[in-house]
Amino acid sequence: MTLDQRCIVILKKVIHTSSYVSLDELMEEFEFSQRTVYYDVEKINHWLQNQQLEELNYVRSAGFYLSQNSRPQINNKLYSLTS
Repeated sequence: MTLDQRCIVILKKVIHTSSYVSLDELMEEFEFSQRTVYYDVEKINHWLQNQQLEELNYVRSAGFYLSQNSRPQINNKLYSLTS
């Protein structure tokens, strides 16, 4: 399974943001519906799981995030996908 462009955009946003990325922020910035964001996060987490990487975490009142340790690994995998 590969990630489509929408999923890559969401994942890059979370990787390059130092704090939580709220659902509203993703919806507004990329003009996605709430359902689209949740659907894409599900696809992203499935891909991350297949790559044996940490999945996106979600805190209801804050948003999506990744640990600092997993960001470089995921970014490297994304780079190999888009090069």
